[in-house]
Amino acid sequence: MFSNTGAQARPGWILKAAGVLLAAVAVRVSCAADRVQIELKEAAVLQTAEIRIRQIAEVSGDATFAADIGEVSLGSTPWPGNSRSVTKEQVVMHLLSAGFDVSGFQWRGAGACLVTLLTTKVSGEQIVQAGREYLASLPMLKRDDVRIEVEQMPRDCVVAGSAEKISLSAFAASADRPWGRLRIFVKIKAEDKVLATIPLMFMVTTNQKILVAARPINRGEVIEKSCLDTREIVLGPDSPPQTYLDPLPESAVGKVAVRSIPTGAALTASMVAEPLAIRRGEDVTLSLKSSHMEVVTKGVAQKDGYVGDLIPVKVFVSGKELTCKIVANGTVELPM
Repeated sequence: MFSNTGAQARPGWILKAAGVLLAAVAVRVSCAADRVQIELKEAAVLQTAEIRIRQIAEVSGDATFAADIGEVSLGSTPWPGNSRSVTKEQVVMHLLSAGFDVSGFQWRGAGACLVTLLTTKVSGEQIVQAGREYLASLPMLKRDDVRIEVEQMPRDCVVAGSAEKISLSAFAASADRPWGRLRIFVKIKAEDKVLATIPLMFMVTTNQKILVAARPINRGEVIEKSCLDTREIVLGPDSPPQTYLDPLPESAVGKVAVRSIPTGAALTASMVAEPLAIRRGEDVTLSLKSSHMEVVTKGVAQKDGYVGDLIPVKVFVSGKELTCKIVANGTVELPM
């Protein structure tokens, strides 16, 4: 019969060894803690969103132990333009929460540190200049007769970060016309992070050539070059929000007037339309194409339509009504 005495004794030796090891670690930690000195600064200007002990105090003593203490978080930095007082008692509380025994720590320096965030003030003039430069860079506003004025000067903006890292960029909410009241947004950024977005309203005035009717144009009339003339007008914030046709005859010639246009009237996009490619009751050519063959027949359009529209067509031969796509004047195609 074998004895288990040795097997039963091992756990006791293991526990004793572990106890000695833990005691040694505790002695080391205690000795390291006894050598730690924390000297609190009177003030600190930070660039980070979180306050750590190393940023507001000098921590000396055991290098590893001091480094761990230095990384303990004390909460968030104040908002730009504000300050926060971090007291010695608050530091002690955060150290205890992090599991440090502070009984052997030596404290020096101030009783509290006034923490502020490094900020940069971006003036209203700088913000407006960024918006003005953006507008001036647009191809449609690169002209000597353009006048750009801001409707209201924005307030100065205080943002986190050093002046060297701050940049401004602008973009338009919409650019459907190069005149009138234009809304611009200016972004204040530090590297790739957007810190603030400032909306601005600019009043843009410019001289622009437009197409006008050289003679009365009747409703439904196809516009010819002889119907047109050009005139220069001033467009600005008080001008009606209309979309004028380009001052080239090609922008109107061949289109149909959707209403009567008197002599001298400016032509806008709402006054003209593309001519109908097919009218209801008109004979049309209908084609059916495949990869191997094409069948062509005739039919009658059952509805007005423009190129690209789908309309019903009655086929002469069969009398059936098919939905076809208009591909050209008088020509439709049966989609496969």
